Amino acid sequence: MIAVLLAILALWIASGFGRTLLSRIKGWEPNPAERFAYSGALGLGVAAYGVYLLGLLGLLGKVQIAVWWLVLGVVGAKGMRESLSDAVSGVRNLLKTENRNEKIVGITIWVVLILLGLVTMIAAFLAPTGMQWDAVAYHLADPKLFLQQGRVGTLPTEHHSNFPFI
Repeated sequence: MIAVLLAILALWIASGFGRTLLSRIKGWEPNPAERFAYSGALGLGVAAYGVYLLGLLGLLGKVQIAVWWLVLGVVGAKGMRESLSDAVSGVRNLLKTENRNEKIVGITIWVVLILLGLVTMIAAFLAPTGMQWDAVAYHLADPKLFLQQGRVGTLPTEHHSNFPFI
């Protein structure tokens, strides 16, 4: 459960940071859903490349990663508040809507999104099958070794770690 809460917090921080960066684009007025999608993608990209840079510099550690996320959170604090405000106002507007069809469609979309999120989360916690060996070997074991080494580098026993990280 803590991992799920940390994932939600990371998405909120990344989205807030991305929104802060996107707010500097003049003349672009996306709707709240577009703003959240672009902000989240941009923020997660910056966060990931920041951690990767720490690894390349040999500064990969739990404290350094936590400080990096703290920096993202501080810089993106205004964007985080605005994203939360958008979400709350969107739910309020949906509940206040007089048009019955619009309300049904809106609630249906929310239910489908929540169900898809739950299915994805359950699938993420399932043990990999024989065809999904890289889920454990590459996506979990290699980053653990990188953290132990304090840097991103080659792992002689894992050829996938030598592939370009792009």
